[in-house]
Order: sequence, then structure tokens, then C-alpha cells
Amino acid sequence: MLKLENKKLNDEEKNAGLLVLKSKPQRIVFEVTNRCNLRCEMCAQSSRKFIYEDLDLKIVNKMEQFIPYTTDVSLFGWGEPLLHKGFLKIFDVVTKYPTDVFVLTNGLALTKSMSEHMISKGLKYLNFSVDGATAATYNKIRRGSDFNEVLINIRSAVRIKTELNKKDPYLRLVFTATEKNINEFPDFLRLASSLGMDEVKLLYAIAYDKKMIKNSLFFHQEVTNKVFDEAEKVAKKLGIKLTLPDRFSKTSKTTFHKPCFRPWEEVYIQCDGTIRACCFNDKIMGDLNKEKFEDIWNNKEFQNFRKTINSKNPCEGCKNCQHYRHIDVNKLESHLGTSVKVPMTK
Repeated sequence: MLKLENKKLNDEEKNAGLLVLKSKPQRIVFEVTNRCNLRCEMCAQSSRKFIYEDLDLKIVNKMEQFIPYTTDVSLFGWGEPLLHKGFLKIFDVVTKYPTDVFVLTNGLALTKSMSEHMISKGLKYLNFSVDGATAATYNKIRRGSDFNEVLINIRSAVRIKTELNKKDPYLRLVFTATEKNINEFPDFLRLASSLGMDEVKLLYAIAYDKKMIKNSLFFHQEVTNKVFDEAEKVAKKLGIKLTLPDRFSKTSKTTFHKPCFRPWEEVYIQCDGTIRACCFNDKIMGDLNKEKFEDIWNNKEFQNFRKTINSKNPCEGCKNCQHYRHIDVNKLESHLGTSVKVPMTK
């Protein structure tokens, strides 16, 4: 299959540290929209002025020829993807091919017909951002949402999956943790199990607003580590998969983010059709409205990005990486986004 052959070649080129690649990306991320229906207190949507746009279907069509080479395609970004009026048209394009499709949603706009459409067409991963085990906590953090309504929509999707007798999608709840909700996390696992989830994943919140800095778990390390210990026991008892970030450690000597291979493996397509270094980095690598992807993938920007990403002098947006896969949790700067230039903001 094309995707297996491409993955093999891409891995070889990545491991060799090549700057010019014959392989195509293993992963494409389409930021469907950066509009959102919520104003979660820890999110940059609440503290920055975004320039809102929806991804044009022509950009997806332009990238369609590369989808058969990918192992997975993600539909998410800085906004709520289900708000895009043409979301299902974009979804139908990417699901033509044997790639794993990943959708992340806050669940509020998820209708029964959307769930039926996506699940029947082979959605591989369905992820829900839910940051509380109780309505009181959730509604306070996820401003503009409704805990009970979201749970109804989640249960509906689970029921549809059962009725259609589908193995997929893999169902995951994502919990963005702060001082305000960390103590609810063991109960959150119990909630996820009752909903029929396959996995729960916790992420450290990034403080984009100075008012949120005090709520960062960087300042509540002992409590956080204890909750993690309890959560692992609860997850084992319930038989649900649990994914946690690194624990805080006073003896850690790490001073740099973990190795990152995104410039080889992934392309992030912003909702305006430009290609960015990644979802947290506002560095523009090229513009699909004006250029062919083939010309962007190995241009000077990508070559330099591959050359410097894991060096002692990466680009500005990578020095204090905030992506959950690469973050150095023992470094305060990794938890702060107050001075970060958030993509597509004024």
C-alpha cells in the first residue's frame, strides 16, 4: 500500500536527518476552522483577538492526491471543526482513502446526524475535550458550553457506534488540567468509563492569560503527582486506558524539549490555506493558495526547519515547545503562553 511504502521511506529519511525528502508527509492536519463556540478560560480564544476563517474546500482538494500516502489525517486546530458548514464535505474527501481520520471536538455542536455520518463512513478516532467531572466545574471552565448537553451528545455517538456494529471510532476524552480541576480527575476517569470511552488523556494547560498563570499545575506539582498516582490505580481498576504527561521532578536536568520529527512527518494546513510549522508555531512555511505543495515540502523554510528543530538553536517558536508530546514539564516557560504569538491573532 502507498501509505506503508511512504512511511518506510519517510522513516528512513527522518532517521538519516535528510533535509530534502523524496517521501511525502505521513500526517496531514487540516485546521478546518479557527472559529469556536466556547471561550474556555485557559484557551487563547479567551485572551487573544483571532482573525477568523474557514478552510476552503479547494485547499483540501488540492491536497487530496497526497492523502493516500498518509497514515492519518486530523481535522482540528484552534477552533471547533464542527462549526464549518462544509465540515462533512471535507470529511468525505479524506475518508475516500485508507487513512486513519482523527476528529477532536468539544461535543456541543455534535448532532445525531453528524455522528451517524462520520461513524458510518469509517471515522477512526473521535476525541472529546471535556475538562471536568461535574457540571459546576465544567461549565465554569468551558464558558458557553453545557455539561449535560455535551454528555447527551457523547452518549448518542456511543449508541450509534453500537447500533451500527462498528469497531471504530476509538473514543477518547481529553482533560486539560489546571489547579481548578485536577482533584476531579479520578472521578473524571469514572465518568469516562461510564460513558463507554476507550481512553482518557490528560494535558497540562498552557497559560495564555496572565490571570491564569497561578492556576498552572507547575505551581501545584506535589498535588498533581499524587493525583496521577491515584488516577493510575482507578484506571487499572476500571480497565480504561490512561495517558498522562510526564510527572514533575525536582531532580530533572532536562533543559530542552524532547526530540521533534514533525518537519519530516507532518504538514499543518492552517484555515487560511497557509502551511505552518505546527499548531503552536506561527512560522509560515508556504501558501497553498499560491504554491504547489510539492514546491513547499522541500523549500528553504522546511529544509532549515529540519536542520535546526533538534539543535541548540531552534526557531523562536520551538525554544519553549508547548506541544504535549515534546514539552519539558519541569520548565516553567513550557507552561506559559503569555508571550507566545498565537497563529492568526492580531
